[in-house]
Amino acid sequence: MKRKIIFPDPQIWTRKDDMSINTGDFRRAGVLLKHHIDNNRDGVNVILDEALDAGRATNLIAALLETLDAVAQQLLTNIGLQGFDEWLGAYANPEFGDYPDTWRRAARLITAHGNKDNAEMDAILAEGSDDNVTPLILTAINVYTTTMPVLSTHIGAEILNTGIAKLAGMEAEGEL
Repeated sequence: MKRKIIFPDPQIWTRKDDMSINTGDFRRAGVLLKHHIDNNRDGVNVILDEALDAGRATNLIAALLETLDAVAQQLLTNIGLQGFDEWLGAYANPEFGDYPDTWRRAARLITAHGNKDNAEMDAILAEGSDDNVTPLILTAINVYTTTMPVLSTHIGAEILNTGIAKLAGMEAEGEL
């Protein structure tokens, strides 16, 4: 199945209207993360379709970056988080290794998100050759799983599954 495409508003990070992240956005982010780690393209597409149908694609991107950050803080020590940041800096550096531009952009996007630099996030999202940010967002997951391989272990899966179940219950109860 062909991957779905997300075309966000080019100024999504500087706009404040409707950028709230709700439990549904976080649930979709967790499930998207899980499906992508499991190489389940159909599952990824279902989540992307759901976000697009709900008009929540940009909120999904924000929720995914928040989710990845929260999971990293659960799985890594402070020293591990410093090492993670060091890897992000290396991936973002064009003089380090032979990484595709999408990897470099993803590392810079993750760093900008961590720094809460909305203008930089806008600029990074606008750098692509077209408006499709799906490859960039999925590459951000790859950057996390490569830099933090524990995310792809049983323990990482348990953290994701527990979070998804809790969020699905909250969403069913109407909790934001």
